[in-house]
Amino acid sequence: MAWMMGYIKHFDGRLKDGTLHVGWVDTKTGDPVDGKDICGKYKKAIMGHAGMRFFGELLLVLALSCLMPSIRV
Repeated sequence: MAWMMGYIKHFDGRLKDGTLHVGWVDTKTGDPVDGKDICGKYKKAIMGHAGMRFFGELLLVLALSCLMPSIRV
């Protein structure tokens, strides 16, 4: 989710300090982020912006009818 929401990106190259790095970096700072630290660092931001969104009954029925052809609009 952190990657899909734009908090981190995959990087393959030299960091600001000149060291080679292949892995995740923070998109704002460019600092490397270890995979095991992603949850702890971005969980609050992700949870604050994730959830189910409803856009109206018709849209929901149309979406469901595509998934389940037995539903009639």
